[in-house]
Amino acid sequence: MKKTSLYQFFRAREGVVMTEFLLCLPMLILLLFLLFESARLFITSISLDLAILKSIQRAKNTPNVNYQATLVTELAKQTNQLSPFFDARGANLNLKFYSNLDDFISNHHYSDANSKPLGQYRVEYRYQPFLLPGFLMNFTLIREVLFVQEHERF
Repeated sequence: MKKTSLYQFFRAREGVVMTEFLLCLPMLILLLFLLFESARLFITSISLDLAILKSIQRAKNTPNVNYQATLVTELAKQTNQLSPFFDARGANLNLKFYSNLDDFISNHHYSDANSKPLGQYRVEYRYQPFLLPGFLMNFTLIREVLFVQEHERF
């Protein structure tokens, strides 16, 4: 008796569409979240690039300044204007200064900017996903720029 009712259950056509829809719904939602996170990552990457370049341009053209503090301030200003998804507090800044190109090639850097016309700015930003778990989208965006310090030239 049970065998025939089980056989009838698997051969019945009622509810097939609903069952398939419910099986595919989690994958559809995951795909939509992944699409949203990819778009957010793209916008964050572009905002980070623009914010870093504008911040460095302002910092390098300011005479007798603490470049690290100026860069942090300018980066916070730029990111507030550009993207609500980007948090400047998550950025890790590393500044190195070089006397000439030979020092840059041999990686002989200084932490003091006085009389060092080349500045290497490295910004690392740990991307935090909004909708998906962190282990699915674990990215660190790294931007590294070499600029001529206008006010440190001889």
